[in-house]
Amino acid sequence: MAISGPESIVKLRLINQLRKAKRPVWARVREILLKSKRREAQVNLYRLDKFTKANDTVVIAGKLLAVGKLTHPLTVAYVDASQSALEGLKESKSKFMPLQEFLEKHADAKNIKIVI
Repeated sequence: MAISGPESIVKLRLINQLRKAKRPVWARVREILLKSKRREAQVNLYRLDKFTKANDTVVIAGKLLAVGKLTHPLTVAYVDASQSALEGLKESKSKFMPLQEFLEKHADAKNIKIVI
């Protein structure tokens, strides 16, 4: 019998850390991350540009990819990102960090958008 869900130890630790966070937004992010690798969310920069406004705080519950261009600055927390996507975030003068680091610093942040 096959077991579905994340197999990466780093991702499992992140899911455990999300379980301890108290806000409902983290429960939803955890629920998304528990899906199998095949169903993992992949978000491109153009999608971020389309669904956000300047200075929004965004959580990418999956992998951030570099297709498109971001035209305004954001605060982005990501699980995984391509190097070219991180360069695109730098060009737009966005703040970005891995989700684990974001949880440690801003677990009680408000007005967080989840982009999947």
